[in-house]
Amino acid sequence: MQFRAIAIVTTIFLLWISTFVQQELESLLAYVFIFSFGILHGSNDISLLEVRDDKNVQNWSYVKILTSYLIFIGLTAVLFYVLPVIGLLVFILLSAYHFGEEHWRDKLNDSTFLGRIFYMLYGLLVLFLLFQAHSTEVIDLVDSITGVAISEGIFQWTPLILFSLAVIYSLFFLGALRTIIFNSKDLLYLVVFFVVFNATSLLWAFAIYFIIWHALPSLMAQVTYLYGDISKLNMLRYLKSSIGYWAISLVGIYGIYWFFSLDETNFLPIFFPILAALTFPHVFVMAKIGPKETRE
Repeated sequence: MQFRAIAIVTTIFLLWISTFVQQELESLLAYVFIFSFGILHGSNDISLLEVRDDKNVQNWSYVKILTSYLIFIGLTAVLFYVLPVIGLLVFILLSAYHFGEEHWRDKLNDSTFLGRIFYMLYGLLVLFLLFQAHSTEVIDLVDSITGVAISEGIFQWTPLILFSLAVIYSLFFLGALRTIIFNSKDLLYLVVFFVVFNATSLLWAFAIYFIIWHALPSLMAQVTYLYGDISKLNMLRYLKSSIGYWAISLVGIYGIYWFFSLDETNFLPIFFPILAALTFPHVFVMAKIGPKETRE
């Protein structure tokens, strides 16, 4: 059974769970998923860069890689503090590209500029399907993070426009390279996302997509890149090499939660900038490695 078939079954199961668990338990499960598999899948970036440098005969030391990585995280935090609107826009665009790259890695396998544009269009489509389903909450979040009030009308037609752009773009710019970009399976995935996003809370919907459709496939691609194949031993090796960075990330997040005496209501506006600080360097690491290299 292919992974995406398993992902659909798992998604339906998690959707079913949301019909009878209380909101508090659902939110707790969402955070557990995000802080476990979600954070873990971005905790091995330094090892990925070290392996890439070995393959490309670039002698970057561990200290240099770690220092660069920490500086990147620090600059992201400063960007959100000084220019929150720009920080949020960059976060959305980079996340969209990263989601699209992961989803289309095996099928498109295109690291050219044209391929990257398509990755971003598809990722934006998925994100705006989520935003449209929870527009009121998203508007409140944007206001809390940036102090800017946006119109609900932004979300009304954006998913349809992005879908049309992605299809047209793939036909005109990628059609010479790929016979069919959007087939019945790809349309089915979008329908699944639409149903899940509209049937569950914002946090649970995000957790389902982020973990099942992004973090877990990314974990498997990273294990294959680092160790050659997917096996129990290699999964344990991956966990061993990343658990330190993962633990540090969790301690840092908990420290912020404790220091500012946050609860669930006021944690979300802080949570997404934190996620952005961890996401920015990870996106660039995965883009630097490229979809082709993760399969070799």
